[in-house]
Amino acid sequence: MPTSYSEAHALTYGTVQDLEQVQQQFPPSAHLCDDYGDRLAAAACTLCTYITHPQSTRHIPLGETYRNFNTSTKRKRVLNCARIVTIADNVKQHAYTHPVL
Repeated sequence: MPTSYSEAHALTYGTVQDLEQVQQQFPPSAHLCDDYGDRLAAAACTLCTYITHPQSTRHIPLGETYRNFNTSTKRKRVLNCARIVTIADNVKQHAYTHPVL
């Protein structure tokens, strides 16, 4: 299945909290998202998967990088975008849908 990821790094939580160390792991063209700390904390919640399924650590050993993804950027995913809701987004409803009795 195609993914937009080109590589995955097996790093410890302590390592990825240090932004300088993280940026050394990635190519110079890579950049971190605006809310990196929040996303890091959310990703740490998936740690339970690795604790309860130790066999999953065999896929990418600690300190290693996996690059054999089926990479495709046909379907774009936009980070740090602002959601702007307009009147045109409202769903038209019938007059009898929400009557006040």
